[in-house]
Amino acid sequence: MWDEQQGQRFQELRDREAEGQLSPDEQVELEQLITTMESAEASYLQRAAERMRAERQLIEAQNRDLEELVTRREKLASRLHSLIAEAQAERQSISEELGRILGRTGTIQSGSAS
Repeated sequence: MWDEQQGQRFQELRDREAEGQLSPDEQVELEQLITTMESAEASYLQRAAERMRAERQLIEAQNRDLEELVTRREKLASRLHSLIAEAQAERQSISEELGRILGRTGTIQSGSAS
């Protein structure tokens, strides 16, 4: 942006301007330096804004992907919960039927033994 010589010259002109000792040629030179500085700053700010915009777009894309993963995980948890509930119900049904079968067999065996 600025080299050391330009920075020194700018400061000299600003000091002379503050003292009211700036010649018309120096005023033009100061205005040119200010224009150069403003142009360089605008360019820098534009590049910085573009970087920030790109970063924001990346973060927004990541957020959408993360939201999709959260939704998938919630659906998986719901399916697993249902599956576990079904498995527990089936296990209970099997246990009850086993008890019924064994209870009936026990009755038959005890009836035969008499």
